[in-house]
Amino acid sequence: MPLDNTKDIVDPEGARRRQEELDQMIKEFLEKGGKIERIPTGMTGEQYREMKAGTAKKKKGRKAKAK
Repeated sequence: MPLDNTKDIVDPEGARRRQEELDQMIKEFLEKGGKIERIPTGMTGEQYREMKAGTAKKKKGRKAKAK
């Protein structure tokens, strides 16, 4: 499925317009009370949400060898 903005990838003017659109959308989001959170380096969005909710999955340990 082709991207709709493929021409913007090679067109610097198109990329600039797209960035301006994104900046405007972010500004409107923040004005409406939205918050932007920074996910710590080395952590996925899923891990971050679990950490914030206090529902982190328990890591599975290795099975002990049978003697």
